[in-house]
Amino acid sequence: MSKNSCWKNIKAGIIHLFFPNRCPFCGGTIPFRSHCCEDCQKKSELWEPVVWKECADWHFDAFAAPFLYGMGAEQGVYELKFHGNITPAEHFGYFQYQCLVQAELAGFDVITAVPMAKRQKRRRGYNQAAELGKAVSRYSGKPYLELLKKPKQLLVQHTLSLEERKRNVIGAFCVREPFLAVGKTVLLVDDILTTGATMDECARVLKQAGAKSVIAAAVCRVSKEKWDLEKQNLEKYRDNMV
Repeated sequence: MSKNSCWKNIKAGIIHLFFPNRCPFCGGTIPFRSHCCEDCQKKSELWEPVVWKECADWHFDAFAAPFLYGMGAEQGVYELKFHGNITPAEHFGYFQYQCLVQAELAGFDVITAVPMAKRQKRRRGYNQAAELGKAVSRYSGKPYLELLKKPKQLLVQHTLSLEERKRNVIGAFCVREPFLAVGKTVLLVDDILTTGATMDECARVLKQAGAKSVIAAAVCRVSKEKWDLEKQNLEKYRDNMV
């Protein structure tokens, strides 16, 4: 083992001593190189990855999510999204990349994330989708770039109907540096895909800027039957934000 690798292991061990690594599903303490606890790993056969390789009705060309909403991963997503805890992003980024590999969708050139408006990002302190994208970058070795920006604040998506969500995001996003997307297969990352309106609009502007194709990736996919549950959970977590 090189001195550099040895130092990294020592540093990681010290950090783990004071800030224990935690399972993104149940919050239990886990070894610093693990991504979930043994109990949650035993339930992995219940995890339901969602993979679409034909997306004729969307501007993105494929979609993958390692988890179906309601199987436990959404609790870690809400910790990341509302409670200032970015640790779950590292674990979920790992699971997202593994899902993409297993689905044979890991041939992307560059990674980007669904952006946040400046005011919203200042309030939260970070963009949770960007943290997921950066984690996927670390596991895939592909570059993460801030390709998109969101110039204006929108109405909160989960408070809207399907048609309202679609209208709400039209024209909401633009590409920062179009030449960075030209001819590239872009991996577009977000936390949860519900109606798909947000990721679809992001994919549309990326292709308009010259992207060859867009693969969408989320942590969870919400089935239509669980839309009301997601709305209730989001409102609960917002009410209990620290």
